[in-house]
Amino acid sequence: MDRETSTGTPALGLTREGGPDPEEVVPMPVFAGKPGARAVVPVSFSPAGRLHDCLVDPRRHAVEQGDRVVVEGPRGAALGTVKGSPREARGGGGERDMRRVVRIARPEDVEAEEEGALRNGEVLRIALRRVRQKRLRMKLIKAEYHAIGARVNLYFAAEQRVDFRELVQELGRELRARVDMRQIGVRDEAKVLGGIGHCGRELCCSTWLRESVPVSIRMAKDQNLALTPAKVSGLCGRLMCCLSYEHETYRDMRRSLPKAGKTVETRFGPGRVVHVEVLTQKFTVQIENGRRTVCSLEDWIRPPSSGAPEDAEPESDADDDSGLGDGETIPSELEPEPALAPDGGDADDA
Repeated sequence: MDRETSTGTPALGLTREGGPDPEEVVPMPVFAGKPGARAVVPVSFSPAGRLHDCLVDPRRHAVEQGDRVVVEGPRGAALGTVKGSPREARGGGGERDMRRVVRIARPEDVEAEEEGALRNGEVLRIALRRVRQKRLRMKLIKAEYHAIGARVNLYFAAEQRVDFRELVQELGRELRARVDMRQIGVRDEAKVLGGIGHCGRELCCSTWLRESVPVSIRMAKDQNLALTPAKVSGLCGRLMCCLSYEHETYRDMRRSLPKAGKTVETRFGPGRVVHVEVLTQKFTVQIENGRRTVCSLEDWIRPPSSGAPEDAEPESDADDDSGLGDGETIPSELEPEPALAPDGGDADDA
């Protein structure tokens, strides 16, 4: 028993690990559900990993946000971090397949996991040697050795399906651990390896972005970015995830501006819109005499009969990759990545 509490007064005489300590008062957990109810807590198994709901008995384990916990799942035990407050579990058959919190991690659990991480390089070299010996057409990306549960995760990329059953058996015998092979795509490869983005900061996907966000070439066009791979692609070679961060703002601000190519009436005279600056809320108009003039919204003479500008930029579809002008094409490097069915689960799965 890791930490014991009751629904009445705080538990007395127990340390965090469950040992006797008459002078310590253990605070009640955040969970305030019905007595005897099971709770669910979100747990992550890597810094930017996906959140997994795990069952916990609040009468035995008073977990709080930030606690390191040992979780039992279909792939064995794993060390994770609680990323939120407990909430009451909903009834249903889905709970039978959920991971369960076994205990709050002890100092020796954390130490063993850190020591196991020091073997990642050794495990990767052993796996690379075996792959070369068997001439398997696969690219090993990263190895993770988890002392808790005696488990090894090997991430790899391959253009086609690879039969690695014999490789797993040999590595399991040599490493004396369960070996899980996980095929990942180029986006997950960047997430696993990490790196520095165009902004000079660590990649979002490897530090805080837990879920992959849908990104389209239309987002780059709506933000007036050059449609070249060097400008809008990340280390993975695909469209940068950060293109979606400000897209909603650009969409909202474009509604008040005329659309490029339309003819509008301004206080300088009628002309055709040749360029739109969304952030400054200005647009460039080519007057009939050939002169170009930068206009603000106050310079635009709108038809009095319409409540909304007739020539305003329509709302763009974030999932539409066809938002290109006439004659424009999507560079092959920026084409949407095909769906990949990983053989071993998600890159951040435990």
